[in-house]
Amino acid sequence: MIHEAEEFEVSDVARFKEAFEGFRATIEQAGGSDVRLLRHTEAPNRVLGTIRWPDVEACHTFAREHEAEFGSALGPLIVSAGPSQLWEEL
Repeated sequence: MIHEAEEFEVSDVARFKEAFEGFRATIEQAGGSDVRLLRHTEAPNRVLGTIRWPDVEACHTFAREHEAEFGSALGPLIVSAGPSQLWEEL
């Protein structure tokens, strides 16, 4: 299993969560699971998104196929974003 983690600074957490949740079914259809959004305890506009993927290729395929949709829906709410990180279960 692969865990994808990406950190965002967003302008409106509630709207970001709503927009992100709009992709949950699409993520799950592509093999993603355990989709979570976490808010930093000391910086409430910092959000960590995590998704579990069966393998790296499933994650990359989803990203390629849905990059424009994500950008359109979430981009206006993102102030800054760190690179996506992939972690493999031991």
